[in-house]
Amino acid sequence: MNDKTGAKSLKINIILNTLFEIFTVITPLITAPYVSRVLGSNGVGVYSYTNSLVMYFSMFAALGTVSYGGREIAIHRADRAKYSKSFWEIELLTIITSVICIAFWLVLAFNYKAYRPFLLILTFNILSSMVNISWLYVGLEQFRYTISVNVIVKISSVCCIFLFVRKAEDIWLYIAINAIALFLGNASMWLFLPRFVNKFDIDIYSIKEHLKKTLVFFLPTIAISIYTMVDKTLIGIITNDNNQNGYYEQATKIITIVKTVAIFGINGVMGARANFLYGQQDKKSAIDLFKMTGSITLTLSIGAAFGILAVTSEFVPVFFGEGYEPTIKILVCFTPILLFICISNTLYQLYYCPK
Repeated sequence: MNDKTGAKSLKINIILNTLFEIFTVITPLITAPYVSRVLGSNGVGVYSYTNSLVMYFSMFAALGTVSYGGREIAIHRADRAKYSKSFWEIELLTIITSVICIAFWLVLAFNYKAYRPFLLILTFNILSSMVNISWLYVGLEQFRYTISVNVIVKISSVCCIFLFVRKAEDIWLYIAINAIALFLGNASMWLFLPRFVNKFDIDIYSIKEHLKKTLVFFLPTIAISIYTMVDKTLIGIITNDNNQNGYYEQATKIITIVKTVAIFGINGVMGARANFLYGQQDKKSAIDLFKMTGSITLTLSIGAAFGILAVTSEFVPVFFGEGYEPTIKILVCFTPILLFICISNTLYQLYYCPK
């Protein structure tokens, strides 16, 4: 791939991925006002708490294979036979860890009577981790394959929410729609697999080696989980009040939307290119890419933080409806997090992970 072709491909991927991230932002923006009013803060809190529980198991099911797998595919992208072998070994490792996690999850679900129906539905989230091969397409910089199907799935899920979630008691339907949509979006990526991957015999010894390496990538995932999952779990346990988790969930939803567009959308594409550059021993270009990306994401994050502070007191009551006033204070406290997320994610995606 020459410089001109590579630059053009990078621009197309950035545009596609950014448009997709904007689409993922629009989706909750469309459903959030409706869901917050229909389910109320209690229903939103139930979803937030139960979803935080399953995320632990999904995290252990995936280990660090999303980051590690994408890196391995990107490094060996020029050799189809080599990256195909790595793909099957890493995916089999994910299937093994997912099956173990599902077994433990079902034990928890059947013993947690208050939320048993919701937890059983959320088993789909762990299955989603098992069939998630988005890292293959990220490593190959074939973003259109992950984007096209997921757009269809997300539109379908939005329609289902408006059609079937009509009252507070429909919280189980809301959870089911989101969980099944996540599973279908990930499972559908297997449809394109034969275009990019060869069949290979599995080497058990290589799987052990992948396990050792993926644990290195798993450690940052645990660190990230401290502020993305533990908070909601602790709120549910300590307060025993789903309304509190409902207020908190709406605040985190806005922050998630902003960081997805301003940070993750750009770093996702640039990270794949950085992995490839390091694989080609072109460290100078990789460092230049890191500096440029850091400047862009930091500028966007600072602007977004001040924007949230300026409009939050008027935005929350209008967008979420009455009864969500506590969300305003939470959102104000959250804005500095955008800067830390920007710095940590850019360092991880474009510097530490490729190296």
